Amino acid sequence: MLPKGHVRQGETPEQAAQRDIEEETGVRAHIVVSLGASDKYTFISNGVEVNNSVYYFLMRYDSEEVLERSNPMQSVVWLPLDSALNLLEYPNSKEMLRRSKDALAKL
Repeated sequence: MLPKGHVRQGETPEQAAQRDIEEETGVRAHIVVSLGASDKYTFISNGVEVNNSVYYFLMRYDSEEVLERSNPMQSVVWLPLDSALNLLEYPNSKEMLRRSKDALAKL
């Protein structure tokens, strides 16, 4: 899962990532390692320029139990990394999955 939720006031990027994973997938997870910031972009919101970064984290799920989701998806599936890599279309997403694979190899 490569969520791109927003960091709420008072949250760290780590807390936002964990919350977003649970909200979008129903899976509780904890961070194993930071994969860094990849996407940096600027957009206009209500006439104000906003600089944004997307942070990625390798996470390990705490339970295979899938909780009720606030933003339900059609399904949640577990895939081997190589299978997931073949399904991704965006270069930055593929790069994050490669970083995840490299980080796992070092654990």
